[in-house]
Amino acid sequence: MTTPQIDVEAAHRWFAIECNNGSWDLVEAETRTETQTEEMLHLAHAARFHWQHAGTELNLLKADLLLATAYCIAKRPENGLVYASHARAHLKTIKDANPFDHACLAGASALAHQLAGQEQQAAQARNEFKQQLEEINDPSEKELLLQLYPVA
Repeated sequence: MTTPQIDVEAAHRWFAIECNNGSWDLVEAETRTETQTEEMLHLAHAARFHWQHAGTELNLLKADLLLATAYCIAKRPENGLVYASHARAHLKTIKDANPFDHACLAGASALAHQLAGQEQQAAQARNEFKQQLEEINDPSEKELLLQLYPVA
C-alpha cells in the first residue's frame, strides 16, 4: 500500500477528534435511535483507532473511557467492562489524568457492573465514583458525570 501525499499523522488526529466529538454528541443526546446508537459505537471505535496512530497515552485513556461509556449507554455492559478495564490500565501509567477522568472511569465501571447485574462490584465502583466526584470542583462537570452515570 502506498502512502498518500498527505500528512498521515495529521489526518489521523483530525479523524480522531471528529469521531470522538461525534460519538460524545450521541452519548450526551437525551434520546437516540437504534441507528444512532450503532453510529455512536462506530464513531467511538474509529476515534480509538485514530488516536492509536496519532495520540498520546492520555488520548487512549479518554478513548477507552468513551467506549466504556458508549457501551453502557447502548446497554452492552460486557463491552463496557472490557473498555473500563482498558481505561484502568492506562490510568495506572498516566501522571496527567485529571479528576474528571478518574470519575468517568468509576462511573462507567459502576454503571457497567450495575447493568450486568454484578451488584457487589457495582456498589464498590459507586463508592469510588462518589469519592471521585468530591475531587471535582466544577459544578457543570459534576452535573455531566451524574447525568452520564446515574448510579450515585
